[in-house]
Amino acid sequence: MSISQEQTAKKPLLKTYSLLIRILLICLTLFPSFWSWTPPTVLKPPPKKVATKGAPKRVKSTPKTRSTGRIPSRWETIDVQNPDSQCSHDKSNVPKSKGSRLDTCSRSQASTSTSKPKPYLQIPYISQIPHLMRPYIEDIVNVRRDGNCGLRVIARHMGLNEEDHVLVRHALINELKNHKSDFLPIYATESRCKLILDGLHPPTSKSGIAPPEKWLTTPNMGHIIASCYNRAVVLLTLPEMGGSCETYFPIWSAPPLKPHSNIMCLYLIPDHFLHVKLKENCSLPPPCKEWMTHKIGEADQ
Repeated sequence: MSISQEQTAKKPLLKTYSLLIRILLICLTLFPSFWSWTPPTVLKPPPKKVATKGAPKRVKSTPKTRSTGRIPSRWETIDVQNPDSQCSHDKSNVPKSKGSRLDTCSRSQASTSTSKPKPYLQIPYISQIPHLMRPYIEDIVNVRRDGNCGLRVIARHMGLNEEDHVLVRHALINELKNHKSDFLPIYATESRCKLILDGLHPPTSKSGIAPPEKWLTTPNMGHIIASCYNRAVVLLTLPEMGGSCETYFPIWSAPPLKPHSNIMCLYLIPDHFLHVKLKENCSLPPPCKEWMTHKIGEADQ
């Protein structure tokens, strides 16, 4: 191959090199930072310094907040010990913050909130209670007026439903039958004892309304109630009704160890009984005269 032919063959290659050099110069002109580019470095945190001297530092624990709950009152303590004597409610210790105010809790029916005790002048039917007993009344609850009202009051006091008054009748019937010889000296005659027993049997009417001969009567049935449930039974009534306020005790057992929780109080108004809740340490009417005469066993000691 001659020199001219060799130069002719190299011309396309030179043109290609010349084009690549121009492209490179243009890129360097447009992107001058290309000259200072360096590969990226991976940053790592410095190694943790390990303590080699001294004891490790103690971490201070957060101090526990001291309880500032309210100390329960005497009424609340009695209710907790004797839930079956009065209506109870949830009693929770509410934290007392600085500047806050806690009201005195009273007993109310199955509610989570508490309220102050009602002044006795705001209690229903309180105006008909003898003046001497009014300051000792905590509440008065009305029951259905159907001739079974006295037995409904007993059921409520024992923690039952009002409609369980039939169970109360049967309990009193069994008490009188099983201890007839003890009650007979109080009632004096067999005919009076039979009359009281017949009055305790449930009415036969489909409506359930008890006629007058099926009503709870005092003092005839007061001794049976006190002995059956082993608690004091207080009867409050109006002087104009011809009766007197008195207390019935079990005729053969000792007085209850917790008298306040074992006091059942019935308030007799014309043709109706009401459930009365008494306060702690309240005064009681005098004992029934028949109980003073015919008490036996532990009750006479």
